[in-house]
Amino acid sequence: MTNIIGIYTSLLYTPEKGFAEALKRKVWTLFFPLLLAILITAVINIYYYNIVDMAWLLKQMVANAPKEQKQTILESLTKTRLVGISLVGVFLLTVSINLFRGFVYWVALKIGGDGVPFVR
Repeated sequence: MTNIIGIYTSLLYTPEKGFAEALKRKVWTLFFPLLLAILITAVINIYYYNIVDMAWLLKQMVANAPKEQKQTILESLTKTRLVGISLVGVFLLTVSINLFRGFVYWVALKIGGDGVPFVR
């Protein structure tokens, strides 16, 4: 595990060497930075919902809701549900942003890559 972290840290200061080392590893290790980003963001969200004043947060969330709907909304918003929604959002947003980034890099390589493939 430490070696994987070292490889991906080396991407910051020697990208060519880091990518060469990363591509020599097993395929699942290529997902390590993505999984680490998802994990860190999930931990921050869980921490936030555990320290925030839930009464204040719920009051802020229903501030603009019609009066007849406020009670229904408040009954449906529990800490567990908010954490669950947050974690699903973290996962989907992180994956979609990185898929879009990969697509942009792919297009850039197709347009100006001079025929150099990025494969093993």
